[in-house]
Amino acid sequence: METDHESEPEAAKARRALAKVERRLALIDATAASIESLGQGPDLPPLDARQTAPGFEAFYDGLWLNLLLRPEDFKRLACRQRAIEHPAAFFPARIAALQAVARRHASPDKASF
Repeated sequence: METDHESEPEAAKARRALAKVERRLALIDATAASIESLGQGPDLPPLDARQTAPGFEAFYDGLWLNLLLRPEDFKRLACRQRAIEHPAAFFPARIAALQAVARRHASPDKASF
């Protein structure tokens, strides 16, 4: 028979897992709110921000994971530029100014992917 003391580590694990899920959902909610606030390009099909947000999050997670795991192949400024270009494809008018700023800060030798 299991006592309350023995189940405490399992309860703590469950609380930590729940906290992780809640943080992830909050991040996706924030991304969805950002997508909704940006509006959309006139020539694009309608976006459902709640459906689009996890895709954006997955893209960014993968981009930065590649940067961390393979720094010889992925450069920080090039990843930053990709992180700007991705939403720019969905929101061209709103992101164009950010792209110009990122290009000014990237040098040719550091901007390769």
